[in-house]
Amino acid sequence: MRTAGDPGAPVHAVAVCGGAGDSLLGAARAAEVMRAGHSAIVDAVHGTASERATVAAVARAAGVGFTGLWLEAPLEVLTGRVDARQADASDATADVVRRQAGEIGEPGGWERVDASGSVAAVRRRAE
Repeated sequence: MRTAGDPGAPVHAVAVCGGAGDSLLGAARAAEVMRAGHSAIVDAVHGTASERATVAAVARAAGVGFTGLWLEAPLEVLTGRVDARQADASDATADVVRRQAGEIGEPGGWERVDASGSVAAVRRRAE
């Protein structure tokens, strides 16, 4: 678990992060968070239409709105970021990124966001 901010402050949003294959677990956690009245961010690859549909269905079942953001960047940017990681919780390598790039389908109805720039630039585009 990762935490940030003042531990005594109220929680306004919760990110539910998962690795490959954790989509259903992440969706279940997100449903709990949403039913408690908080925002949820399910951060995982969601590389198949089925995984993306599951996340959207969980939000619908919880009676809340859903916006699927599909962050994309050129393969060289993605592999460069992975190679530059230090002391990161992810076990992904540049080889994993390249393999996933060949397996992941189109994002369907999710909003595409250019994630090739800085964190601040991507955030502006996502808003």
